[in-house]
Amino acid sequence: MTSKIGADVAVIVVSFDSHEYIGRCLESLVGQEGKIRVIVVDNASRDGTPQLVRKSFPHVTLVSLPRNTGFAAGVNRGIRECSGTDFFFLLNPDCVVLPNAIPRMVSFAQNRPGVAILGPRV
Repeated sequence: MTSKIGADVAVIVVSFDSHEYIGRCLESLVGQEGKIRVIVVDNASRDGTPQLVRKSFPHVTLVSLPRNTGFAAGVNRGIRECSGTDFFFLLNPDCVVLPNAIPRMVSFAQNRPGVAILGPRV
């Protein structure tokens, strides 16, 4: 993707048995503007979540863990996949991102260098 926001963004989705939701979540990221890399860290799902991600979203980096390590460890594992990334966007698999939400958040952060963490309105 061509970046209009001038930043590299990694979206990290930590999943566990999220087959019912993750498709909508990942689909909502497809239309985002900018240079966005999506990483799904799957915590040993038994419901077909990794297979769905692999089949329907081949552009997504899938990290399949052998056991459920929890959200924080999953985020840390996802971050290790993203060297040289300017921003990390942590996303639950049952969330849908509105169009241009990520570029708007990046723009907000770039215009406020003292800001380290953003939380979008849910």
